Amino acid sequence: MSDNHNGEQYGFELLSQESVPELSSHAYLFRHTKTGAEVLSIVNQDENKCFGINFATPRNDSTGVAHIMEHSVLCGSKKYPIKEPFVELLKSSVKTFLNAMTYPDKTVYPVASQNEKDFHNLMSVYLDAVFAPVISEEIFQQEGWHYEWKEETGELIYKGVVFNEMKGANTPERSLYTARKKALFPDTPYAWDSGGEPARILDLTYEDFKQFHADHYHPSNSRAFFWGDDTPEERLKRVAEYFDQFEKRDLDYELPVQKRFTEPKRIEMPFAVGEESDPEKEAMVIVSWLLSDDKSADVALEFTVLNQLLLGTAGAPMKKALIESGLGQALAGGGVDQSIRESSFTIGLKGTSLDSVDKIESLIIETLEHHSKEGFSDDAMAAALNTIEFRLRELNTGSYPRGLVVMEEVVEAWLYGFDPIQALFFEKSMKTLRAKIDSGEKLFEEIIKTYFLDNNHRVTLAMRPDKSLLKELDKEEHARIETFQKGLDESAKNELKAKEASLKVWQSTPDSREALATIPVLALSDLSRAHTVIPDKACEIEKAQYRYHELPTNGIVYTDVAFDFRAVPVKLLPLLNFYTDILFQMGTEDESYEAFSERIARDTGGVWVSSLSLEPSGTDQQIYKMVLRGKAIGEKVPALYSIFSDAIHKGRLDNKERFKQLLLQQKVGLERSLIPSGHSYVARRIGAHRSVPGWIDEQMGGIDYLLWLRKLEKRVEEDWAGVLTELNTVRSKLFDRGLTIANITADSDLLSVTEGEYRKLYETLPDGGLRFNQKWKVGEYDNFEALIVPSQVNFVGQGINLYESGYEYHGSSMVLTRLLNTSYFWEKIRVEGGAYGGGCSFDRFTGLMKFYSYRDPNLEATLGIYERVAEYIASLELSPEELEKSVIGAIGSLDSYRFADSKGWDSFVQFLTGQEDAFFQKRRDEVFETTLEHFKSFGEAVSKGLENRTVAVIGGAEAVSQAEANSALRFSVRPIL
Repeated sequence: MSDNHNGEQYGFELLSQESVPELSSHAYLFRHTKTGAEVLSIVNQDENKCFGINFATPRNDSTGVAHIMEHSVLCGSKKYPIKEPFVELLKSSVKTFLNAMTYPDKTVYPVASQNEKDFHNLMSVYLDAVFAPVISEEIFQQEGWHYEWKEETGELIYKGVVFNEMKGANTPERSLYTARKKALFPDTPYAWDSGGEPARILDLTYEDFKQFHADHYHPSNSRAFFWGDDTPEERLKRVAEYFDQFEKRDLDYELPVQKRFTEPKRIEMPFAVGEESDPEKEAMVIVSWLLSDDKSADVALEFTVLNQLLLGTAGAPMKKALIESGLGQALAGGGVDQSIRESSFTIGLKGTSLDSVDKIESLIIETLEHHSKEGFSDDAMAAALNTIEFRLRELNTGSYPRGLVVMEEVVEAWLYGFDPIQALFFEKSMKTLRAKIDSGEKLFEEIIKTYFLDNNHRVTLAMRPDKSLLKELDKEEHARIETFQKGLDESAKNELKAKEASLKVWQSTPDSREALATIPVLALSDLSRAHTVIPDKACEIEKAQYRYHELPTNGIVYTDVAFDFRAVPVKLLPLLNFYTDILFQMGTEDESYEAFSERIARDTGGVWVSSLSLEPSGTDQQIYKMVLRGKAIGEKVPALYSIFSDAIHKGRLDNKERFKQLLLQQKVGLERSLIPSGHSYVARRIGAHRSVPGWIDEQMGGIDYLLWLRKLEKRVEEDWAGVLTELNTVRSKLFDRGLTIANITADSDLLSVTEGEYRKLYETLPDGGLRFNQKWKVGEYDNFEALIVPSQVNFVGQGINLYESGYEYHGSSMVLTRLLNTSYFWEKIRVEGGAYGGGCSFDRFTGLMKFYSYRDPNLEATLGIYERVAEYIASLELSPEELEKSVIGAIGSLDSYRFADSKGWDSFVQFLTGQEDAFFQKRRDEVFETTLEHFKSFGEAVSKGLENRTVAVIGGAEAVSQAEANSALRFSVRPIL
């Protein structure tokens, strides 16, 4: 840690600095003297270095200009004059994060890398992108919107990446989110859709687009953030190079505080549903309060803990009251939201009726009134505090860089004038909160009374299901463009055609080698040739086997107990998944589900279940595991294993009402995830056609699973005894001592207590002598499926098997698939096709190659792109420099940043699949040594595989009908929403 991190030599004044023990960091807040730009520089030992620059970008319209600008600035800049610097970085960087995000009031450009040279490269491209972008009219047309002539019909259509992205965002949840903001914040920029409403996006002009950048992308309106173990002085030097080019500007983007309502409001709004929907049962009703504009750490923590008390566990009182009321199928609204200028609280139900609005509103208020008078039990308080404190101390952000999570939390206060350094601390606020609670202060009772019961700024929002809404939107769009087209004379038509042709030429013209050479890249010599070995030790105590990974975990034990599920009858696989999903939510013989969930929150950092379905090709390995997973501080490990044991041996199955509640919640959750995550369901569906593990995944989480849940809903009423019998069969077949194995990731001093607790659990398991006397096989599906949902865009998938075509796995496949995703699919599906995204993946276990598109206005055209991929591979001509870029990018994907728990889990899976470190070293060597010749054999296998392709589409009925009318395609059509 440098004592010279004062910034004076680069034109910065140091405003404040503090040590932050909670983050093992030292924080420095600087102001750029010339422009007033602020920089928060956090120095620590985290090798995953992060940088982000944030701009306040509130708007007073729904044209999506901030969102389109977020896309567009990354399409070339003064120093890096190529069409897609962002994509070039995706190709050639070892980044751990590279993206940009538009929020309701800000736009954020974050990057992260473990390699300091790469980190500086990413930072350089991003700084030039935001402060010196090209943002030409072609970029605006591509990323925003433009006219295009359909060759087959001669009619005009609208295209654009953001335009189609936001069409695909027309989901019930997003409709609820945008309607709530508009209702609760009617006099502020939050009333508008920052992502853009498709119809309003079409109102945005290029001139307004350019002006938006001039108005907002200025150092005086920026907040820059650094995190990690890179050289501190280099941070300020690099941002100063850009800040120094500007003069200070008086920019006032301070968001207004919403004027408070004098009385609560009620509002009704429509949202789109499909033909298979029942409008009488699919309404959404929420009640939302505007709480406070106080962004201080103490207030933020109090609201966070209150949210946990009301909603954080399966038995939390607000959640329990709503779910057990029978008024709806699942919760709507996420509780406290502190991500914008003023915090709010929202809760309600989805899968309800509009006749229930009064009852839902009354129930929510009555629950709050009760806890305003009675408070919360000591156990509930202990559980809530443990959960929040564990989360804060662990700061386990998964694959997302830790520094960027800290940045997001800090900017929520910093952007509104609060001290960002103070937002880093939580120990003091936690101590203050505990002192208030220990003193007997009625803290949460008063918060509920002040911010909820006595607060008239409340909106009850009823969302009405509307089967015709999407058709009406389509009709309005068609009418708009027809009117425009009818008003065109020949000269105007020719001008539009010339513009379209110019755009296509621009899109299809490759960047010059000179321009590409401006992008800073690593060299292969900057990267290690050695595979990183994770500590892994095979252990056994009295036949209880486990793997142990000694890694620094800051006093936390991460533990997994894996059970083989091959003895479960094949027809019960969906029930197996549902049973394990609800395992910790049904309570036990000794405890209600409320008490059990409270105990879990009090004694652990969380418990959950994961599944593994793998059959590595060319081996006789069959890995079918259900894994109980959990984490706890060392002294709570016995409590964690006690929870595992009680769930296994004492878990209740006979509570019919609770079972139904969880069933409905899961069913609605899957239904509502279909459109935003359509590409994932398509990929699963394709896997079900082509491999046993893929078919099992489909039975336990795909479309088939959703259809099974709908049937189970009826069976619960008609044959509950039969369901109970099957549940007990699943439990008896799953929890058997045979082939059970544990996985422990912890500091060395925590091993003995953990292995002892695992042995105790192991000894309680029956030894039934597992018998796998059944043959699982792929189910029967039509090769061309269309699954119909209410959507204006499509998710188009295709699958082929390369091992069936004679391909043998080689590490070069990682390089090629990455190259395809950042060149061919990006250019054809996204840039030219106007979809939000598209690409491919290759499964080394099964040999299955999947192609997918995301929020895609096309269908048959996208399948045509998939058909031509083999030709593209065969025609590939890459310079040594371009090939090296793709190799570097592939190495980056191998070297993704992982926390200790992820390392332990990955090593466990590596052991189960029988792939030792020698395999991963060989694969790494093959990546480094990739040549164009390797691509040839892969391409030949693709060409053969295309002769036996599987296609699955999730999309609108009209798109499928048009595809069949325009081509020889014929689908098995099935409405699912």
